[in-house]
Amino acid sequence: MLRVMIKDVGSLLDHTSFNFERLEFLQNTFLGLVDMEQNRIIKIFTVVTIVFYAPNTDCQHIWHELSFYA
Repeated sequence: MLRVMIKDVGSLLDHTSFNFERLEFLQNTFLGLVDMEQNRIIKIFTVVTIVFYAPNTDCQHIWHELSFYA
């Protein structure tokens, strides 16, 4: 009886470990997707900021820098 209980506990520990690994994988995947979306949004805001900032200043070098992204 004790051996069966020990075997059951071992199986539960293995299953719990598997679930935690799966949860960690899903969490890392989600965080990676969020990070990519944030980078995309920040890239857009950066370009928009430079577009509205540059005409108000005498910074032609900024337009030269933007030509690399076009």
